[in-house]
Amino acid sequence: MLSSVEPDPNDECGYTARLNPEQLAWLEADLAKNTLPTVVVSHIPIVSVTAMMRGKGNARGEKSEIDGGLLHLDSNAVHALFRTNGRVKLVLSGHMHLVDRCEADGVTYACSGAISGGWWKASKTYCDPCYGLVDLMSDGSFTLAVKPTGWTNA
Repeated sequence: MLSSVEPDPNDECGYTARLNPEQLAWLEADLAKNTLPTVVVSHIPIVSVTAMMRGKGNARGEKSEIDGGLLHLDSNAVHALFRTNGRVKLVLSGHMHLVDRCEADGVTYACSGAISGGWWKASKTYCDPCYGLVDLMSDGSFTLAVKPTGWTNA
């Protein structure tokens, strides 16, 4: 479990997503001594497809920027650590309030929506209230299903 929300008074959100040096050192050491398939959890996604839909991207043909409060600023370095380690199989996150799943180098990154959906308001840019159900197998494989809560947004 990672704490990826780092205070940043210069960011409009007041925080950015990254691992501080102490936490990154802990993660590297923990992964180095672990011999089991591993699941990592981070509130803010390390890698995400949906971050492109939440950012303040510019018009087509121009640069697109993703706010540091939506996606880890150190995602390349953290993903490289997972890839090198080879035992990180699944990385779960939240924060985006959307269902998102992508795979890279044998690591699956997934966000399973949000119990609160669109903060209890109907919205086309958030998912309906849902949760992820994960089954982990000893060989490192897993199943991940997104289940609706049955609640409706008011």
